[in-house]
Amino acid sequence: GKQINSLSTSFDQQLIAAKSSVTSLQQNALLWNNDLNNGKGAYDATHNGQAQRITNVLNGSVQASSSDVVTVDQLFTTNSNLGTLSGSVSTTFSSLSNSLSDINSDKLTELSGKLQSTNDELRKLSTTTSLSLKNANTNLGSLQQNALLWNNELNNGKGAYDASHNGIYQRITNVADADLSPGSSDAVTGG
Repeated sequence: GKQINSLSTSFDQQLIAAKSSVTSLQQNALLWNNDLNNGKGAYDATHNGQAQRITNVLNGSVQASSSDVVTVDQLFTTNSNLGTLSGSVSTTFSSLSNSLSDINSDKLTELSGKLQSTNDELRKLSTTTSLSLKNANTNLGSLQQNALLWNNELNNGKGAYDASHNGIYQRITNVADADLSPGSSDAVTGG
């Protein structure tokens, strides 16, 4: 009788700890919010009622077909490239203006080369930007596939976080030991 009561108490404490961990995860995970994006839904980085940064994101793939997000580093690189391109274009137009006064065959050839160089720089910038955006989109897709996400179909339609990956149950590791005191809702570990 005492062993059953002890087991029941231990189970109740572990259940309370598990509920606490789920609540904490709900508060600290990047979750889908159906109310955002004009009712189309989006991941919501709000925490404690305030918008938050998402950090440690790998640079996104920037390809025409990519849906990766880009990082500040990639945007900074793009802006730097635009600044360099702007300076190059400004220099080219300034040189063009000065050269218009004495147009001759040599000047037209030189101008053509500068315009080609500008076109080449624009092509490079377009390729770099496309690659950066594709990388960002790939990383976002990977994050969505590898995050512990809410599944409304679990728990008899009440929803729960789904730890499966590619349809296979998975372990959740590196979880701190639970507070096993009464009232605790920590997740219980095997340790």
